[in-house]
Amino acid sequence: MLPAKDKVLVLLYGVAGSMPVRELADSIEYANVSQLRSKVLKPIHRSKLIEFDSKADVVTLSPLGARHVEQNVSLGRIGCGVRVEV
Repeated sequence: MLPAKDKVLVLLYGVAGSMPVRELADSIEYANVSQLRSKVLKPIHRSKLIEFDSKADVVTLSPLGARHVEQNVSLGRIGCGVRVEV
């Protein structure tokens, strides 16, 4: 099972553009959206893996985050080997 950080990064890797935080929470089955923001999104934003716009409440994968997914997450194992346009 992937940690929440990797679930976020992999999901965003398959999305063209930004994703609303609530939709992201639903997609990775993270029940507490406030905790997702504070415990997952803010730390990976500080690591420059995502752009987190707290005013618009949307998240976008950064180029560094895409590289992290490609180099550190086995996409074949989780069936996310291609980008999906939404």
